Amino acid sequence: MNDDTLKHDDLSYQDNVQQGRRNAFLFAGAAGLAGLMFGLDTGVIAGALKFMGIDLGANERAQEWIVSSLMLGAAGGSLLAIPVSHYRGRRGAMFYAGLLFLLGTALCSLAPSIPVMIAGRVCLGIGVGFASFSAPLYIAEITEKSQRGTMISLYQLVITAGMLLALLSDSLLSYGGHWRWMLGILAVPTVFFILATTQYLIRRAGWPCTGAGAKRAAYCKRCADHANAPIMNSTGSNRTSGKPRETASNC
Repeated sequence: MNDDTLKHDDLSYQDNVQQGRRNAFLFAGAAGLAGLMFGLDTGVIAGALKFMGIDLGANERAQEWIVSSLMLGAAGGSLLAIPVSHYRGRRGAMFYAGLLFLLGTALCSLAPSIPVMIAGRVCLGIGVGFASFSAPLYIAEITEKSQRGTMISLYQLVITAGMLLALLSDSLLSYGGHWRWMLGILAVPTVFFILATTQYLIRRAGWPCTGAGAKRAAYCKRCADHANAPIMNSTGSNRTSGKPRETASNC
């Protein structure tokens, strides 16, 4: 093998590394939409509750249940996310979270009665629990050690941004008392979240590596090294040995 071939292979390897890093940021951004949905579903009820109480005849006790039912669902969803993430992976858990967000949004925006509204809020809460458990873990698992803290911090920032967007949306729709639109408009980012988790996190071929043959194997070894970097799994133990995380196993 001559020097030109070695140089070409080295450049191809570096291209694969850079492509893998770009893909990791793209996939982390798609997973970060879970934080946006978290913030939107948590913050939107603040502006809709007053008008909802008038139309549905909800007294103070019923309004308390409407608000707190999301938190109750989130507590249960975070527990259910443990076995789901184990058997279906983080990506599968986020996909199920998107479906729950869509179902909960439909129930809440079309609710004819208080029990249906509470059921929709519980669905949203379970989705929040799934997303808040799986998305940060997934982001940490597909990013390099030097970028993990930054990406997780951005995820927390997106949650706050979602709450801000929910309040802005409520303020624009509050003049006509359109509380159903306040809740129903969340279907738009929910669809984007489902598409992102489906297209980028599940169906994308060559995850997250590109190339073939020796170059692919070499870069997948790099993925495995990053995947085996010390990070706590859902059982609380270090994943420094044993089966690599999803990033490496899907190379």
